[in-house]
Amino acid sequence: MGRIIGIDLGTTNSVAAYWSRRRPKPIFNQSFHSPLTPSVVAVEKGQRVVGHDAKGRRFEGSKDVIYSIKRFIGRDYDDPKTQQALEMVSYQTRRGPSGELEVKLGEHYYSPTDISAMILSQLKSDAELELGEEVTHAVITVPAYFSQRQKNATREAGHLANMSVTRIINEPTAAALSFGIDESTSEPEYILVYDLGGGTFDISILMVAGGNFEVLRIDGDNFLGGDDFDNLIENNMFSNLKSQTGCDFSQDEALKNILKGQAEQLKINLSLQEQSQAVRPGITTINDGMPVNLDFIMTRSEYESNINQKVERSIDITLGAIDKEGFKVDDIDRVLLVGGATRTPLIRQRLKDIFDEKIEIDVDPMLCVSFGAAIQTTIPIEWLCSNCNTVNEGTRESCRSCKQPHEAEGIAPTIPCDACQKSNRQGQLICWNCGEKIGAHIEFDDTDLDEDLSIIRIGDITSKNLAVEVIHQDTSSQDRELKIIVPKGTPYPTHDHLDHELYTNRKDQQYVRLPIYEIEEEDATVELWEYVGTVTNDKIPAGTPANTPVIVELRIDGDGILSVESFLKRLEEETRIQRSFKFAEEETRISDEDEFLIEWTGFISETYLVMITNEYYLKRYLEASHIEQATGLAAEGRAIAENKDVEGAKQFRDEFIEFNEQVPPPVWDLFSANFTISNPVITVNERRQVENTVANMEKAIDGGDIDLGNQHLNHLRELTDAMMEKIPSNLLKAARG
Repeated sequence: MGRIIGIDLGTTNSVAAYWSRRRPKPIFNQSFHSPLTPSVVAVEKGQRVVGHDAKGRRFEGSKDVIYSIKRFIGRDYDDPKTQQALEMVSYQTRRGPSGELEVKLGEHYYSPTDISAMILSQLKSDAELELGEEVTHAVITVPAYFSQRQKNATREAGHLANMSVTRIINEPTAAALSFGIDESTSEPEYILVYDLGGGTFDISILMVAGGNFEVLRIDGDNFLGGDDFDNLIENNMFSNLKSQTGCDFSQDEALKNILKGQAEQLKINLSLQEQSQAVRPGITTINDGMPVNLDFIMTRSEYESNINQKVERSIDITLGAIDKEGFKVDDIDRVLLVGGATRTPLIRQRLKDIFDEKIEIDVDPMLCVSFGAAIQTTIPIEWLCSNCNTVNEGTRESCRSCKQPHEAEGIAPTIPCDACQKSNRQGQLICWNCGEKIGAHIEFDDTDLDEDLSIIRIGDITSKNLAVEVIHQDTSSQDRELKIIVPKGTPYPTHDHLDHELYTNRKDQQYVRLPIYEIEEEDATVELWEYVGTVTNDKIPAGTPANTPVIVELRIDGDGILSVESFLKRLEEETRIQRSFKFAEEETRISDEDEFLIEWTGFISETYLVMITNEYYLKRYLEASHIEQATGLAAEGRAIAENKDVEGAKQFRDEFIEFNEQVPPPVWDLFSANFTISNPVITVNERRQVENTVANMEKAIDGGDIDLGNQHLNHLRELTDAMMEKIPSNLLKAARG
């Protein structure tokens, strides 16, 4: 028998809570008996440590500590935002096999998802000790501005921590639940949630009325938070030590961790008093062991001067969100403060200047998100129609199959069947769908459960545009196009599909790749595209003409997770494919062999397939159909390499081999020879031999002497093979093989 808990997985601290006796209650960790568990993981003498003990090791100067991992979850190593955030941490990182960031902890490297799972496991363990029973399920909150990949990675972290994640909910929405759960009014209220945590800033505008929570606008900055305030104080401390000693200590990673702890405490003190002092004798040494003491004083006015630019950035985003929604400041009824950084007096004063007395401080800003997640554990995510047993989204007012109205009162949360994954009512012993016994029931403490909870409805919206890349035959790497299918601000779950019509590029094209991206603005440049994943429809029949319509449909579930379907317009059932991006673990890591295949795909697309459509000495041997097919293959290959699409690369390899078998022999050999002699390791004499052989071969072919032409061609192959042994790169060798 298992319990369900709500979790606020934060950048700086994480909190777990549960529902009991008509209210949410925090889980206290066992080490410090605090509801706040630092989101820090360390290794000490081979043992993994999570939470307060790990944080203590970091502030003692240990390098083997991971913190602020939430800034990296679901992001690639080469992402500009990742590189920006790496400047703020001191632990070792590397680019993983699939392009993701990995961090070094002890002797091993881990993904941010792995580290997050370690934090979640600690919260799960603490909850089990407090509740006295196993925790099997969780609702986890994420920033409203999280991308699809970040949400997927968070869900996977819960899975790795041995919990079934029944719901992913946006942090501002969870906070609104915790503030407004005792309020029941039929008149709509407009609520602004100002959520400034350790590493992220979210603004949400919601309309709340009669148990309905409808999100109207989301905005924010995934790289703005209390950590930035710490870093500004830390920089001042480094300057203080430099003025003292004349030495620059900013590259001393151990010292950086120590100062980070001092800076964090100073920040907390300055929210309560006008001046604070950090003193630590012998914090480091110079000149063969001479001790250096830290004695640093900062006033609140100095602190506020340092953080003012960051605070004003948050205010600009806040006012911008109100304006974009078509509201005025006076239209906002309540302002909810979420996140520890909102305790900063400057922030509260700036918000009071704008919103006057509308600011709510009744709920602890550090706990309200987890409380909202705990409340969410009691809300039906899906309901079963009593008439036809159809599973419906919790937000539907009538059955999607038989249209019978949904009687909300008394509806209990649903649980999944282990055998078929269909949802069943709480307490049901036999699955209505497959007849199997339901093995693990989720237990809720429903003592004095408030009946109003069962009629709460949450309507959230997408924070970014979801788009599919349109691959044209004449597309170049500098000219790529996205077609937005799900606009920013779309309510979800989507009950109707959102679709777009694409077309095959060439005759007999038997698969279509659909790279999916998220973008914040419609005119976002390529480097700002956030890759979600690629769906490949490989059910297109042989002989399909060029320009055949291909439909791509996008749907979003209650967690904001995307699913994609694709089919040919006139062969819907036979060609339909579907993929859900619900679980990040479905994305397989790329092996060295697959990595090489992707690199080879890009190489062939950017060199051979481009050259044979542009260079006269190659085009002269080709027919128009060859050039058309090469152009299409080149565009597809570039997209595959860009998206690291392993399955696509395998299909490309097969298509390329088939295509190249149709191309006259001199073409590939001429390309190989010319590419080889361009390498700097090839001597002038070797280049001349190749050039003379090519000239003699073409002269023989032009004169109609095919036998002599073949002799020169064979000699060219021998020269090329010999030179290839001198070239370090094995891409052309593999292609030639």
